[in-house]
Amino acid sequence: MTWKYIEYSMYNHVDNGGYYSLRKLLSYNCNINIIIGARGYGKTFAVKEFCIKKFLHRNENFAWVRDTEEAKRELCGMNGIKFFEDVPLMKIKEFSQGVINKGGIIINNKRCGEVLPASTFQRYKGNSFQKVKNIVYDEFIREKGRYKKNTTWETINTFSTIARSRDNVRIFLTANALDRGDPFLEFLGVEIKDFGIYVNREKGVALHYADNSSRFIETNSKGIIGKLIIDTPLENNLMSSEFLNCGDLFFDELPPKAKILLIIESNFQKCRIYTANKKLYVTPDFNKETYNNKRYVVNIADAETFKPVLPLELKKNLKENLINNNMLYQSTFLQKFIIDVLK
Repeated sequence: MTWKYIEYSMYNHVDNGGYYSLRKLLSYNCNINIIIGARGYGKTFAVKEFCIKKFLHRNENFAWVRDTEEAKRELCGMNGIKFFEDVPLMKIKEFSQGVINKGGIIINNKRCGEVLPASTFQRYKGNSFQKVKNIVYDEFIREKGRYKKNTTWETINTFSTIARSRDNVRIFLTANALDRGDPFLEFLGVEIKDFGIYVNREKGVALHYADNSSRFIETNSKGIIGKLIIDTPLENNLMSSEFLNCGDLFFDELPPKAKILLIIESNFQKCRIYTANKKLYVTPDFNKETYNNKRYVVNIADAETFKPVLPLELKKNLKENLINNNMLYQSTFLQKFIIDVLK
């Protein structure tokens, strides 16, 4: 898949009081739209406003997806008061009231959509969602300590259950900037390196990794929490929407004369580890037919005569290099794989 990067900054953005606007992202006219940015920036607000207006003006229903049943119950509790609490701020003159009843979203006494959990998509396979034209997966990248993360399989199947084979559905995914190596981003094959727009026309996907507007920065820094986290390790992630795994641990090309140390395999990922300049370099395994004497598996069930489980002593050595930031990676997905293997 070919991704095109368009440099774009929202620093001077003044619409909506400096909060997030969908205008630029929607200008690419893609069916799948992904927004990653700081907490409290107005991403969910903007998408919710879009969906409500589309229903009121064009009678387009929408589906609101959360990761688990528990997250769904939280959103639907007390007739959906949490979902609708910020709608008055949108100042939509046609809107009079909204509730959620047993997962059904009702606006002005008309059913306009559903709240669905991605983790149990199988339950909804027999349902008809023909009226749904907009799908929102809110917080698709899980925050630390919040619920079990859905797999890419569950995410794609949820979209498939709702959209079927239709090509007139628009999908939104929103997230705080938390994990550059998220499995769904890996599935898309997008490497996020800087703020801006990432577009894949072949797949109909536009992703906006949004920096903060100056107005939002000013407003956020004056709040109680803003004052608390300034000049702390949390500031870059929570206030500047930087990913947790940013840093100088990535490289584009192997150093000259790098020597292969070993290859690690699992059911979902394979990587090579090279050594050079007293550091370890992690790359994809691009040819599974080579270096058969250097291959190790993660799970004992996958072990073969000439492909043993990664020895504990070797694993311990790799972990020491990981802890000491002595391992460099060719992608964030490889970094995440190594961390999972060695944890």
